[in-house]
Parts: sequence; structure tokens; C-alpha cells
Amino acid sequence: MTSTSIAPDPPATGPRVPPTLGRGIAVAVLYAGIFLVAAGLSGVDYDKLNNSSSNVLWFVVVPVGLGILGTLALTARWGWWHQLFHEELRLTWPRWRWLIPALFVLSICTTLIVAPWGDWNAGLVLLILGGTLMVGFGEEIVFRGYLLVAARSRYSEKGAWFLTSALFGLFHGFNIILGQGVAATVQQVIAAFIIGGSLYLVRRISGLLVVGMLIHGFWDFSSFIGAGRGEDTGGIPKGVAAAPFTYGLMIVTIVVLFGLFRRGKDSGTAPA
Repeated sequence: MTSTSIAPDPPATGPRVPPTLGRGIAVAVLYAGIFLVAAGLSGVDYDKLNNSSSNVLWFVVVPVGLGILGTLALTARWGWWHQLFHEELRLTWPRWRWLIPALFVLSICTTLIVAPWGDWNAGLVLLILGGTLMVGFGEEIVFRGYLLVAARSRYSEKGAWFLTSALFGLFHGFNIILGQGVAATVQQVIAAFIIGGSLYLVRRISGLLVVGMLIHGFWDFSSFIGAGRGEDTGGIPKGVAAAPFTYGLMIVTIVVLFGLFRRGKDSGTAPA
């Protein structure tokens, strides 16, 4: 595989509170705790969350919104803005790695094109869109933001990728507590681990966390809309049409990660 070129961002004002692994994990626990408590109190079963506007509001919008407020309060206090939103270890070469965000977009668009739009009314679609974009923002700032920045203070880049992707996958395991079936939850945890690696690469390729936030949000939106009303909403978009792009994304992600971290070349501290 072609060697990696890393272009560091220009130096920025440092955070008021230095990133540590403990602080990163604390943010993840805070976000997960707020979400689980608020979603649990909603009384909505996970497998029925897209059945009505009320379910989406109380199971997605309110819990995720509260979690985001908690993380942003810590961001303002700790001053991690630049580290969270700007990637200092950007992968600039080879450019074919842009295939990863491209496959995300192709999978999302294909899923939306073949989605059963007749199952939905406009108000519910807009609420799901708002909710999933909030999920994209919240989960990315926690996992590819706080946790990644914090993990880099303790581990190599390979370790930081693995930790954040593994915790991202395990986070989706909490859906079993909220009423999702066991088989669907196991599938979602595995898919989330791989897709977490894809989103990690999107951050490093694009250089900006916000790109991953938008992709994540629209990915979840297409997954919900593509599933139709009252069906399972697992981590992989439904429909045969999108399958080549979805599974192609996973394969390319594994290939890129293997090439990036082979023999410990990409340490996160020097060009690979």
C-alpha cells in the first residue's frame, strides 16, 4: 500500500484542561448515562421508536439533545474545541481513500431512493431527520471527538482507533436494554465497530469532525427511512440496491486500516 502522508494542522491555542483518557471516558459515560436514563423514562420500545412523531421526540430528540448539552458544557469548560473538531493527523495520500466517504454517500443515496416513502408523512420524516442529525453530532463528538483525542494521550494511533471503535460498538449494545431484539443488537454492535472505523477514517481523511457528523446523521436517517414503519432499524441500511456500497465500504475500511496500521507504521506521532 502507498505510504501515508500526514499533514499536521497549524498550531492552535491549547486547551485549558489537558486531554486525558479518564476525561474522555468520563464524557462517554456522561453521554451514555443521560441518553439511557432519558430514553428509558420515555417508555418507548426501541423497535417501535419510528412508529410515531411522539416516539421519535421522546426516545431520540430529547435524550440526545440532553446528552449534547452535557458534552458541550464540558467542551466550553475544558476548551477542547480545536482538538475535537480539527484533525491534526490528516491522511492526505493516496487520494483513493476518499472512496470511503464516497461509498458512505452512495449507500445513503441508494437507500433513500429505494426507501418506502409511502410509509411516512412529511412531519415524521423531518423529525427523524432532525433527530438523526443530532445523533450524528452527539455520537461523533463523543467517540471520534472526546474519546479519540483522549485516547491519543495514552495509546498509539492504532490503540486509539481500536478503543474508540470498540466502545462505539459496545455503546449500541445498550439498545437491548431499551427493547431491541438480541440478534439485531449483536448485528448492530458488530456493524457499529466496523462503521466506527470508517468514521474514524473519514475524520482523518477530511480533517474535520463535522464531515463525519453529517455522514453519520444521514446514514442513520437513511437506515430508519429505508426500514419502513415498525421494522427493525439495525446498523446496516436495508435493501439489496445499497448492499454493494455498504459492504464495499466495510471491506475498503478493513483494507485501509490494515494497511495504515501494519507493523505499527502509523503511530500517530510521525509520518507513516
